[in-house]
Amino acid sequence: MREIKFRAILSAETTIYFTFQDLVKYSALAPMLMLLVPWLRAGKQVDEFADFKDKDGKEIYEGDIVEWCCYDGYIGRATVIFRGGRFYPVACSGELPRYDEAGFKVIGTIY
Repeated sequence: MREIKFRAILSAETTIYFTFQDLVKYSALAPMLMLLVPWLRAGKQVDEFADFKDKDGKEIYEGDIVEWCCYDGYIGRATVIFRGGRFYPVACSGELPRYDEAGFKVIGTIY
């Protein structure tokens, strides 16, 4: 069964990672909730783990900007979004580019 993980980027210096199980076990998340709840009330949202990692083993989350080498040698960049029950990289043009998940490298986030 897939572990449901989330990331909340509160600031350039503060990122909180937590799981769905952490939310169920309130006591495990209590110290983080002091930071997280006001942040969520301000209209921010958390990013969900896309359930795959980049070529360096870094977890990829919704909102990450990834880079990869396309089949024709072109270096592509895209933002990871959730659509239609699946995570996709979407290029600036709005198109879903041809890609191989194993070749992704996280280079930043949309934040």
